[in-house]
Amino acid sequence: MKKAILDLINLIDNEIQVEFEEQPTEYGLACEPEEKVIYIGMRTTPIEEKAFFDYVNELDNEFLQKFPINHYIISILHEVGHCETHEEEQEEEYNFNTELLNTMEEQSFLTKEDQCKFYVRLTLEKWATQWAIEFIKNNYLLCKQFEDRIIKKLC
Repeated sequence: MKKAILDLINLIDNEIQVEFEEQPTEYGLACEPEEKVIYIGMRTTPIEEKAFFDYVNELDNEFLQKFPINHYIISILHEVGHCETHEEEQEEEYNFNTELLNTMEEQSFLTKEDQCKFYVRLTLEKWATQWAIEFIKNNYLLCKQFEDRIIKKLC
């Protein structure tokens, strides 16, 4: 599975480094786009998955019907999308909004569900998601081949 994930990411951008998290992490997948490093965990939480895929449907309500693909593949490509679309001038606003959302959730002003709904709509998150959707649309057969290699090993 790790080799297939590395192969997919290197095919897209061989400058991206990948680190695998052996233990499940709270967020599952993450990215440091300035360093071009993606952290791959083995799972995400159901709340995060729901918020993310509700937003994918909001951006393109026919995407998942026309291009059925495993959520884990879309999530990996979303992280690649961070590296491909990152703009440093957006970082300050992103960090401020992320901290604000986390604080509001920690202090019970937002539920975890609402925090996730707002988070996926932040500009840098939106760009990464749009990038992943477009990549899958333009490279669907390739994505399905990697899905077969990655998901069979994951299950």
